[in-house]
Order: sequence, then structure tokens, then C-alpha cells
Amino acid sequence: MRIRGLKRTMGLLAVAGVMFAGCEAPPAAVPSLAGGLMYPDAPAEIRDLRQSNWIPVVGRMSAYARKRHVPPDFSPSELFVDEFEDVSEQQIIGWRVIGSAMVSPVHIDGAKGLELTVPEAAGGRCGLEKNLDTTPLAGREVRLDLRFTCRSERRAEALGKIVFAIRVRDRDGREFEIPLPLTADVTPGWETQSWWLRFEPELSSLTICIYAERPGAMLTVDRIAITETNLAALGTLGPAELIRRQASTSVVNAVRGGDFEVGSDSFYGCRLGRWPNGDERVAPLRWAFDGGSVSGDKSLLIYLQDEIARVAFGPLDLNNLAMATGEAGNWYHLSFWSQSERPVNLTVTLRTRGRILGRLNFEISPGWRRYAGRFFATAQSFEQIRELSFAELSFDFLGEGAYESELCRLDAVCLTNVPIEAAYVRPSPIELGLIGPSADVADLINLIDEDAAVTFGIRIVKDHDPKDVVDRPVTTSQPESTEKDDPSQQAVSTFPVGQLALDILDAWDRVVWTRTSSPQVPAGVPYDENISLSLPRGFYRIWATLWDGEPGLSSILSQSSLGMAVIAQNAPVPLNNVFGLTADQSNISLRTTQLGAGWVYVEIPAGRLRATANEYDFAIWQEIGALSRMAQVQLVAGLALPLTRPVWEWYARQMLVNYDAPLLAVALAPPAISTQPEAEFSEQLVWVRGLLEDRFPDALLIRYQSVGDGVTVPESSVKDVVAVTSYERVIPEQNESLLESLRSEAGEKMMLANLAVPVRLGSSSPRPAQSVELAVPVAQRLADAADPLRSASRMVRSVLIQSVAAVRFVGCDAAALSPPRSLYDDNHRRLHELDYSPRPALVAFERMSSLLNDATLRRWIDLPGTGRLLYYEKDDGRAVVAAWRPFGMAPERLPLADLGEAVQVMDFLGGIEPVVYEGDRRIVEINEIVRYIVAPAEQRAALRQALDELQTAATVGPDSGR
Repeated sequence: MRIRGLKRTMGLLAVAGVMFAGCEAPPAAVPSLAGGLMYPDAPAEIRDLRQSNWIPVVGRMSAYARKRHVPPDFSPSELFVDEFEDVSEQQIIGWRVIGSAMVSPVHIDGAKGLELTVPEAAGGRCGLEKNLDTTPLAGREVRLDLRFTCRSERRAEALGKIVFAIRVRDRDGREFEIPLPLTADVTPGWETQSWWLRFEPELSSLTICIYAERPGAMLTVDRIAITETNLAALGTLGPAELIRRQASTSVVNAVRGGDFEVGSDSFYGCRLGRWPNGDERVAPLRWAFDGGSVSGDKSLLIYLQDEIARVAFGPLDLNNLAMATGEAGNWYHLSFWSQSERPVNLTVTLRTRGRILGRLNFEISPGWRRYAGRFFATAQSFEQIRELSFAELSFDFLGEGAYESELCRLDAVCLTNVPIEAAYVRPSPIELGLIGPSADVADLINLIDEDAAVTFGIRIVKDHDPKDVVDRPVTTSQPESTEKDDPSQQAVSTFPVGQLALDILDAWDRVVWTRTSSPQVPAGVPYDENISLSLPRGFYRIWATLWDGEPGLSSILSQSSLGMAVIAQNAPVPLNNVFGLTADQSNISLRTTQLGAGWVYVEIPAGRLRATANEYDFAIWQEIGALSRMAQVQLVAGLALPLTRPVWEWYARQMLVNYDAPLLAVALAPPAISTQPEAEFSEQLVWVRGLLEDRFPDALLIRYQSVGDGVTVPESSVKDVVAVTSYERVIPEQNESLLESLRSEAGEKMMLANLAVPVRLGSSSPRPAQSVELAVPVAQRLADAADPLRSASRMVRSVLIQSVAAVRFVGCDAAALSPPRSLYDDNHRRLHELDYSPRPALVAFERMSSLLNDATLRRWIDLPGTGRLLYYEKDDGRAVVAAWRPFGMAPERLPLADLGEAVQVMDFLGGIEPVVYEGDRRIVEINEIVRYIVAPAEQRAALRQALDELQTAATVGPDSGR
């Protein structure tokens, strides 16, 4: 084998070949213009990294990166592990064999394990069981890992008959079983599946159960482990729990960045309005950092209109407030400063995922004033105590009657363990923040064009002298006025504050730029530094951690993290292009076309526009038209008409009269209530088609009807488009049989559209919020923490497999702009984080659309038990192959003959992969992460020929055992 070095990307680095998972130090690097070290091209092996488990907060960080940004106290600890090293035909030490189950040792790919089989003639429950000591498990949050292999379709079918579960018992002897569903398909190597569990203190026994649901079951496993994860603590990485407090005071502020001096990643916001029928409508909030302030030189300026403006902070660790004083108190003391142009009502809410802890109401008046109050909350159960480590504090400014934008200001927000008298208490002696490259606060941020430099800022703010913080109770919760501290009296001397570990990680959490420095911070004056460097296309996260000594060997003072994306912002989007996005609650991002989508799907139910029994308000519909014009995107309007014919005729006419923007199509849904649904729907289709021909002659009419398994595609004219449905399944390819049947039913002449391909996207943000998937009295199975890369790849695959049915318009259910209402939204459709910074899925969508928007699918190749290849040809003569395997991270090798180095292989985020040859064969490794093979025009014929040979070899070659 020979590995050829990658060409430089933008003259600085190519990140795809850099890997040092498990190393204590980074590889050799070169100085960059920004003062740090950048890693040049390296033909290093990346297989281990891409097979590694993703963990919330720390992701796939190497040992080097974890040492610089994760405290040693929070390293996961294994509570139980069994690697089946001593399995024999006669026994499995520590396990009980149930029924007629058969076990045997196996040795595959250098790993030992066991194979459990249940004969076809077996009856009753058959399998394995193991009792565990519950002492280290009770009251803990853990991750349970199962490492298995499934190397053939026959084994995949047998694996589907296996039940994996835990059986738990409480102190009263009540027993419960929690199933742990297996997701698997054919894969060439070992795969790890994980489940997240919480155990109550009342847990008295726990048994791991592996048994057959029916005869013929089979499981090949080599490792089962239980690891304590403490996700609640990891979820607050940076705020209270990880910050060393001032020894001179017991006052602790749980709110990070409450004086807005270190940037915007510590809070998030939205506007909460109403549809005409009263339903809640969420939109982006416009705000700015303003010079007038109480603490430091910034406050938050909020543009308030005729709706609620919400600013929220979180996650907050309320348990840490009690830890600071050693008392488990029930009072949480709130203090903040605010002002408005006219009197404004404000509601402040403190809550956890499961309950509201309290609400306080204030009237904000002109002029800076301090407002104070307190929340009383008790924690009756272990779960309620646990939830206090992940709380949210929200400020709802009520803009009722404000027809023009009004200005409100917020500053010096404190939530403390005791009342305070000082204007502001910083949550730590020193706060660190990152200022992103994008300044648009009401849309996607931190999107950088591939031809531009990546520029971001670092800000460090030192607290005032500790004597300014007076630990005395506030005797009143009434507003009180005071003058701002005189900045001329503040000290200006500089002094070192520790060491700053600064790293840029790519989507695989590989460090691509690193620097360690000892900043000199003025007292009372922020330390500001700007960094500018070049990075190739892809997703990146900046991590900045300030230590009081050497990174990894001292205490964390403060921490900040920020996501960003380098994309091709200026790539043209063809008219009537294939790929679209969903507009969540009518929110259309002005950056939609920069992501490669020329259209969005917006649902406009008639009921939401109904203001009274006999009146409809089309103002929001007109607003949507104005937004689509500004964003330069076409609209697919999803309409559901009123019930009676005279009303729906008038309504449909008004909808089209009141819309003046590019309209790609109208997707008409069947009547919700009708005695003759087919006949009435046909009448509506004819009526709307006539209106379109008069008002928008180029627009399409889509017959939006739920078409699923066993449902026939309705008859329709050739001019109609039929919208099909995909189900949300873990493995997207499970929808292929449905799509194939739909294409067969529709025939070649009928055009198909899928306007909402379901997605479930993960977040790379260091603030995961997990919901409960299944609960019994002594244990909970948490919703799987979605790997942001695997989930983004599955999104791309869900879109690409629509080619099976030759779907003309593919709308992804991902939303380019979805304002967060709360930390607990769990919105897996967002392409962005709470602060509108990108998720990896955003980069994946942009990479896919820029490659394939002007491409035509020419071939679909399925390799038996291995993978699938979609071959496209582009208008400029290039060819693109999208390649993946439906399940598993273990790589499969595809040998492609006679391909030169001009043919690029990149992952689904645009990372260029090493050039690897075996003889005259170019080796491309595939797994469930989508990769693209891109050939220039002169290499297109060679790529076609290589695919022919690959398909022939897979069809007539020797049996591979799959």
C-alpha cells in the first residue's frame, strides 16, 4: 500500500488527514499567521477516530484536546466491563445461560468475544443473564455500551430476534424490565451501540438480559460496559460547577455572562407573537450590545414590538448555589438592572425541564433601576434535585400595544444563593468569551465564505476588587435607583490571569489549530484580541479555556465555545432546483440560498389565519411573501382550505391575490372533514389550478396526500405533482421499498415531490438537554444523544434515496431558521444551535446541494451487502459519486481502477481524504458517513469504467460471506 500526501488546501492545511486520538501531545505543526500552530497535511490513519463513540459535550476529542478543555474530575469512569476474554464452550464466567441457548467463543478482526445462538426448535426464553452490584449504580447517570458485529444479511435477520434489556428492582421488591432497542444492519466490523440511563437511589438489583424473542436468534458480542457519565455536570461545562470561586465571599452568581461583557453565547432569545387564531408564533429577536450599562461597558438592548421579547439564560446549576454555602436552601435571589422608553411589564421565570420553580412580575420604567426578588422552590424527589443542575431563567418583556419598535435594556443579571447589595456579582473572578465573525443576531451566524478569512475575537473580563461585593441581605424587592460606577476610578494595571488554551476543532473534533498563551488582563478593563486565519470548507468549533495554571493540571477559571461553518456562500442556485428546506413557523432565513436551497416549504393552515368566526387576516401571509422576496427564494405554500365551498373559493382567491413573491408551487391538502372527500378534493384541485393559471401560470399544483405503505397513488392529470411521504426511521434506507412502490404506482409521467423528508439532527453544542424516553419507578432510559455527524449523514442519505422514486422536488424537514423558545425545546430539526451558530448538518446540506443541484443522476449501484453508489453527471462535465453503507462506522474498502489523483474523495462536510493506492487501485473507504468522489471532466469516463468493474466484481466474484 502507498499513501500519497494531500495537496494543500488554501495553502495552510487539509484537515481530513489529521488524527491523534489517544495522544497526549499534538503532532508536529507549523506556525500560523495568527500566532498559533496549524497542522499541515498528514497521511495519518483516521479509521479509529471515525469509529469512536461520540459523547455529549466532549464529542470525539483526543486525549490532547480533553486535557486542555475538560477537567480531570469529569472524565468518564467505568463501573462495569466484560470483554468475554475467557469464554469457553462450557461456560461464561459470571453469566447464567437460560433455556437452550448455545454459546461459543469467537475471534474476529483481532477481538475475542462470544456468539449466542438459539436453535430454531427452541422453546421459551433462551439467552444470557448477569446480575450486577448496584452499589456504584444507584443514584447515578450512566451510559451502557454493547459492542457487536453483524457480518451478513442472514445474521442481520437473526439479530432482529434478539432482545437486549435490563431488569431492575426497587427496595420494595417490585421488578421492571427496560428494553434497550437494537439498531443494526450488515456491517464488516465491530460496532458500538449506546443507551443512556439514570438510576434512582432506591435501585436494589439490576440484571443485564440478552434473550431470544423467537427461535433462530443470533448475537455476536465482544464487550458490554457501563460508564458513569454525569451528563448534568458536563452539560454546564464552563458555568458555575467548573469555576473556581473567590475565597473572600460566599456569594455565587449562577448566571454566566449576566453583564453581557463576554459575548452572546451565554443567552438566547426569541419573539413570541400570535397567529390570528391565537396560536403561538415564534420569530427571531432583534437585539444589540449597547454602550449604556451598569456593569462594564455593555448592556443588552432589546427591540420590543407588539409581542413578547424573551431573553433566556441557561443551563444554570442551582445545586451549586447550595454547595457554595454548604446549605441546601430553598430560596434563589434574583437581581438585575433594566430600563425602557415607557413602562413595560416583565415576567421572569425560573424553571427546570419538569416544572416551573417560580415567576416574578415587574414593571420596567424609564431610567436605570435595580429590580430584585426571590424564588422559593423545594425538591421533593431525587429527580427534582437532579433537574436543578440544568435550570433556565427567562425574561419576557411584554410589548403589548407597542406598534413601533421600542427600546428596553437589561444588564447585571444575578441569581444568587443569598441576597446581594452590590450592583453586580460576577459568576467567577474572571470571565472568558468568544466573539464570532457574524454580527446578524436575527439569522444564521458565523457562516464564512471559503474565500474569506476566519476572524473571531477573544474577550476576558476581570472582576472588581472583592471588597466591592458586600455579602449583606437586600431588605426589599422594590426597584431602587442608583448611579453607575465611575469607570475613571477603576484600576488600569495589568497582570497575568493564568494560561489560555485555545483550539479550533473540525467536525471530527480533531485539533487543526492550537495555541497556549498567558494573557495580561487590565483590572476593570476588558482584554480583547482578534484572530484571523484561513480554513478550508467544513464545520469547526472554537474552544477557549482559561486555567489558573497549566492546562489540564490546574483549575478552570472560565470557558467558552463557538461553532462556525466555512461554506461556498456565492455558489449559484439553479432555478427550480431539487433541494429545499422547511420554513419553521414562517421563519425564512435570508441565507437560504447560501445553503444551496432555492425554495422553502411553508404550511399555511386556514385555521391559523382565522381571526374571528367570519374573518381571516392575511397580514402574516403577506409578511411571508416579503421575506421570500428578501431571501430570493421561491415558495411552496402548503394550503388547507376552509370547510364550505363558498368560503374556500373566496379564501383561495384571497391567498393568491395577497401574495406577491416568487411561487414555485401550491401544495393542497385534502379536506379535513367531508362527506365526499374525493369529490370535494377534486373540485378544490380544479379551482386552485384555475387560479394559478391566471395569477401564477408557471407555478405547479401539488396534490398533497399522505401516501404510505399499501396506499395507492391517486389518479391525477400529468400537470399535477403528487407529494409522497417518508417515515422517520433510524436507518433511512428502510424507506426505499416504499419509494419504489410509489414510483411504480405513479408511473413515469407523473411527477413526485417529497416536501418534508424527516430528520433528527444532533447538536455539537456543549449544552445537551436530554429527555426521558422510558421510565419506571427506579430507572429511566434517556433519549439517545444524537451524534451530530451520524445524524447529519443520515439526513443527507434520507434526501438522496428519494432518487429511487425519481422525486423531482425534495424538501428536507430541516429548518434553516428556527428560533428557540427554551433550552428544553429538543428541536432536532434545526440546522443551527440556540445562538444560531451552525450545526454540522448545515454544512452537510450545503456541501450536498452545491455538488448536486445542477447534477443528473445517471446510475444507482448497489453492492451486495457492502454499500451503495449514486453516480451523477454535472453540467460542467464533472462527475460526482455519493457513496455510503447504510449502517455502521467500521470502514469497507472499495478498490477503483485507474483513477488518478485529480479525482478527489471528500467526506460529506467537504473534508478531503488521503489518496490511497493498492497497486493500480484507488482505495475508497465507505461507512454510514456519506462520501463524495468528484472527478474532473477529463476523468469522468475513467470513473464510469471503474464503477462498471466494481459492480461486475461484486456480482460475479467469490462469496464474501455476507
